[in-house]
Amino acid sequence: MSNIGKLVKLKRLEKNMKQDELCRGICTPSYLSRIENNLVIADDGLYTLLFERLGINYRLIGQNSSLVDSRIENWYRNLLEMNEGNEDIEELKEFAQIAGEESYSKFQIVYCCYLLIKNDMEEADKLINTLRQVISCDTNRNFFLLANVLLLFYIKKNDFVKAIETGEKLIKQHGYECLGGKLELGIFYYNLALSYKNLYYYELASSYVKRALSIFKDEYLLERALACHIILGTCYNNLGVYGKIKVQSFAKEKCRVLH
Repeated sequence: MSNIGKLVKLKRLEKNMKQDELCRGICTPSYLSRIENNLVIADDGLYTLLFERLGINYRLIGQNSSLVDSRIENWYRNLLEMNEGNEDIEELKEFAQIAGEESYSKFQIVYCCYLLIKNDMEEADKLINTLRQVISCDTNRNFFLLANVLLLFYIKKNDFVKAIETGEKLIKQHGYECLGGKLELGIFYYNLALSYKNLYYYELASSYVKRALSIFKDEYLLERALACHIILGTCYNNLGVYGKIKVQSFAKEKCRVLH
């Protein structure tokens, strides 16, 4: 497993262990640092000892990773659709941590989303600090998920500057649109538009909210589309585009009737 070192680091940070505490009697802190940064692949015996100290059976790591990943994705989809479902979070966590680094990181990101929906900002903040240390800015699914969770986190803290920085960092990744489904992209554009609107960048806000609106209309997500119309109306009003405001008012009323 190429990312086995990242799983060691993620679990160590989660348990608030220092490197010398984890590797005492097993290897040197410098060697552990190289392991965690995937600069070296250790032998199975060493990994067995490290994971044993972290409370994980090394021999089970990597088993059923595709099934676990599918379950995590389904949980995330339910959260976005505002459907709590009946996911056994503790059980899924156990399965995710032995499925490997990618699956466990994804679980932690989705769990952070769950905490934000529950408004548990303190626990979400702790988890985000850990995830930032193990997930790099790159064109992959986990970074896409983390960027969206961070965007929501900063919006909830009314820190719209950092929310925009997070959103734009994702947009700079070539091919980011292929990393998420339509609903995810729609929510991302909406949250980015909301952040720009709250900082009075109305042209940028209207540009991104139009992208979100296009997705929500195509997917018949009328409540989300209505929320987009409200932002557009605010933007047009402040930009002095009065003719379009009338169109927005008509569209909002139509959304109410359809709903």
